[in-house]
Amino acid sequence: MDGAEDGRKGAFGYRIWFSLESLIRRVSSSLFKCMRIELTEKQNETYMQFVGFCVVGVLNTIVGWAVYYAFVIFDPALYLVGNVAGYICGVMNSYYWNSRFVFAKERSKSTYALLKTYISYGVTLVLSTALMFILVDKLSVSEFIAPIPTLLMTVPLNFILNKFWTFRSKKFSKGSDVM
Repeated sequence: MDGAEDGRKGAFGYRIWFSLESLIRRVSSSLFKCMRIELTEKQNETYMQFVGFCVVGVLNTIVGWAVYYAFVIFDPALYLVGNVAGYICGVMNSYYWNSRFVFAKERSKSTYALLKTYISYGVTLVLSTALMFILVDKLSVSEFIAPIPTLLMTVPLNFILNKFWTFRSKKFSKGSDVM
């Protein structure tokens, strides 16, 4: 979650992010001590990235679901269109926050990283859309409920794709310890 030390630290978004990060570190540290769990520095960094990714994911979910439900409220038959439109908006949100905060140490400022973000999320968009279709059309799950189990499958996959491909640090090479 840390690493955005580029002179904009005084900006409102950065102050909020670093305050949240500090709180999460303190709470996590206390919980780990109570459970007698010791993380290496690398494990702690990966843990904090995952937590940060989940925080960004909550924002993505709010953005994506707002777009999705706007389509569904307008016409329930547009649930797949709403899913795609929501994903597109969520990916834009995700790239912005993940590149600046979650994977800031590894980030590339090129359009290549943005392209990789869209490819990563494109993979899970296909999976999400297929799952939504199966849940709603084949299993008769409500189009209002179907996004929830879909997220449980796509969030971990998105984290893995973003950490180890989209924002992969150039310092890691074959055989190196990435966790």
